[in-house]
Amino acid sequence: MKIFNFKNKIYGRILTKISNYIKKNKFKKILIKNFEKIKLSGNKKKKKNIIYHTNFPGGLKKKNFFKEYIKNKNYIFKSLKGMLPKNSLFKKKINKIIIK
Repeated sequence: MKIFNFKNKIYGRILTKISNYIKKNKFKKILIKNFEKIKLSGNKKKKKNIIYHTNFPGGLKKKNFFKEYIKNKNYIFKSLKGMLPKNSLFKKKINKIIIK
């Protein structure tokens, strides 16, 4: 089991390290610790937003990325899913990730 500590690490760089580790070691478990203590480069804590539409008239919504990130662990999975190859082992690789 490999442990990745997110404390004071830049979001994109640590995720690329995790995705490269998953590609090389397919069936080893990964533990992610301190995901709420992540560091974003630049002014992204204040300026980075998640924009989505509710499919109703005037339904364009905007949320701050960092506030939503602390509440929800799924952003890590969503980012890693975009970095990994989509093949027959994809679900097995994603299921090996544990977030605490």
